[in-house]
Amino acid sequence: MKVATLNSLGILSILAGVAYFQSDFQVQPPQTVQSPSQADTQVDTSSARDLLDYTLTSIGEQDLTQIRERLFSASHHEKDLTIDEDLFETFILYKTALAELEPNGFQTLNLLALEQINQQILDLQNQYFTPQQITLLFDEENRLRQLAIDKMDINTRDLDPDSKAQLLQETLASQPDYIQRAERDNLLMAQLNQSLKQDQQNKYLTRVNLVGEEGAHRLEQLDQQREIFNQSLENYLQKRQDILSSPSLSDDLKHDQIAELRQQSFDTKQWRRVEALERIYDQQ
Repeated sequence: MKVATLNSLGILSILAGVAYFQSDFQVQPPQTVQSPSQADTQVDTSSARDLLDYTLTSIGEQDLTQIRERLFSASHHEKDLTIDEDLFETFILYKTALAELEPNGFQTLNLLALEQINQQILDLQNQYFTPQQITLLFDEENRLRQLAIDKMDINTRDLDPDSKAQLLQETLASQPDYIQRAERDNLLMAQLNQSLKQDQQNKYLTRVNLVGEEGAHRLEQLDQQREIFNQSLENYLQKRQDILSSPSLSDDLKHDQIAELRQQSFDTKQWRRVEALERIYDQQ
């Protein structure tokens, strides 16, 4: 049943479409909230919730003690984000309880199921946090989840398409500006994801229509960079496995040859990320 719960919450998260925006904060090693696999990203200090979520994405690569130490020893720790160790611990307890929610035997995520799961989440928040902390950490998430429920409610009504569209527009117009922006971003991301199924030319034309010529060019460059890295990683992991499987090599020689292979295969700034991906690959 817990698997169904996690799937339900995952779908709710997709419906809510909480967007994460990267800040321009400069990270100063060695005191940083970042794990090795996050080394080529920027710390997300857009809000207290974004910073917590950013640090917790390294679970599996780091344990909670390491994450806590990184977060509160970082030289750039944002005091104005009002995260302290007590709030961090409470957030972990809440996330654990959230993963254990039982969706009361619902087999499908219909409107009633979403409303009841939403209420369970709100009840948990009230159990662990003050009203001020709920606003700080969950205001956007809760609004987006409720908006998803409202949209489903409208779509299930016996109305003609024009009336549904009008109700949806009115519902969205009543939301704060940042929610309306998030909805537009969600729609844009959905359209961009759909474009991935198209051939190269049509994908480019769709992107030009959505984000302009310059944006489409940047996305194309990102596609190329991602493809190059993925191919390099696949080749590297295969060669690394050959080294690890060689019975004629000692552990020290294996370590040295893998380090040399890593240096030959990737730029210096990618080494820590690759090492983290190696650990994830080995665990799988």
